[in-house]
Amino acid sequence: MVQADLEQDAIAFYWISGGAGRNVQFQTKYKGRVVKTEATFDVQSPTNVEMTSKTSDDAKATHGVMIDDNYGFYEGFFLHFGSKKGDAGIAWTGKVTAPGASGGEIAFVQREILAATATQDNKDETKYTRSSDGDFVLDTTFPYNPGEQVAASETGILQGGKWSDSPGSSLLPVTKVNTNDARFETYLMFKPDGTDSIWVTLRVLKWHWQGEAVKDAKGAWVFGMDPPPDASKNPDSKASTDLPTWTKNVKDVKYKKENPK
Repeated sequence: MVQADLEQDAIAFYWISGGAGRNVQFQTKYKGRVVKTEATFDVQSPTNVEMTSKTSDDAKATHGVMIDDNYGFYEGFFLHFGSKKGDAGIAWTGKVTAPGASGGEIAFVQREILAATATQDNKDETKYTRSSDGDFVLDTTFPYNPGEQVAASETGILQGGKWSDSPGSSLLPVTKVNTNDARFETYLMFKPDGTDSIWVTLRVLKWHWQGEAVKDAKGAWVFGMDPPPDASKNPDSKASTDLPTWTKNVKDVKYKKENPK
């Protein structure tokens, strides 16, 4: 807490993990008098929590990273991982049993660190960079898509479809080199019913994709090796209570000219 918190009439605390016999102690000082109190809580949390992933089986030689004009609902060539209307780059499955004391909402939340470049096909080889500068940024919306409601003691499942990602970069005719290197963290989260509840983390899964597209002498797009095409293969998740944070939205990370002449 910061000093401003201590100057409020009331301070709210939230549990982000469960457990029985959770002891909380409080002490304050008012006009020279010290007041102490404590309480014990049994905190229920979701059970039977699972989170897995399935990555693209396409283009095995390049780990699901592709260069083509069949990215999905967009025209032109793309450097991409998976397809928007075919085999997704990565699809997640989440399974959560809500605690008996309360139902709630389950959803995925994703943040990323990205670094991309686009070099123009002109005499100056003007280079543009799109980077989050090593900081995590929110992947578009919170949650990633609207969550699913789960009743108390019932089990909810999130699987594939809207719970997937196929990132890519457009290869514009005016460019001759395009690179992309992105690292993601996908969180399975739960928000208990109630107006004064917060989202808490249950599991987190880390994955990445990278690649370079280069225009050859005939004007065709081919793979480069800086970086070579690569992506995670069916990454697993781990239990976590860490809450995701970010500095901005990925939509606000724009291309900037790197070497203006």
